[in-house]
Amino acid sequence: MKMINKRLEEEKKRPFIGVGILVYKQGKILIGESVSKKTGTVFRGVPGGHLENNEKIAACAKREVYEETNVIIDNVGLVSVYEFFNDERNRSYVTIGMRADWISNDPLDNVDTSSIRKNWKWMFPEDALKIGNLFPPDRVLIERSLSGIMYES
Repeated sequence: MKMINKRLEEEKKRPFIGVGILVYKQGKILIGESVSKKTGTVFRGVPGGHLENNEKIAACAKREVYEETNVIIDNVGLVSVYEFFNDERNRSYVTIGMRADWISNDPLDNVDTSSIRKNWKWMFPEDALKIGNLFPPDRVLIERSLSGIMYES
C-alpha cells in the first residue's frame, strides 16, 4: 500500500502536457476570454487544453478547439515547445504550441461547460501581443510563431 501511495504522489509531481493552438483565418488568430475558477482573474488566450492519454497531438488540438469554440480546424502543425510553471495550479507544464487553419463554423461562447470561455475574436497576432492580460504561455506561443523560434532553454 505504501508503494502505491508513493507512486501516486510521484505522479502528482510530474508536469502536465498542455496544447495551445493558434487558429488562423485570413491572417488573424482566434483569441478568447477566460475566467480563472480559482481566483476569478480574467485573462485572454488561444484555445487549448491538456493532452489525453493515448491521444495524438493533432487530434488533441482539433478536439480542444472544437470543445472550446465550435470551430473546425485542419492542417495542424508544430510551432513551439515551451515550459512554464502555473502558480495557480502549482504545476509544471510542458506546452506544445500548434498552429492550424480555420475550416468552418463561427466561434461560440461557452461551448465546453467545463471551461468559462467567451468573447472569441479574430485578431492579428501583433495586436494580440498588445493585450495586457494575455495568458503568459500564449504570449510565448504567439511570439515564437512570429519569430520562428521553436524552443529556448
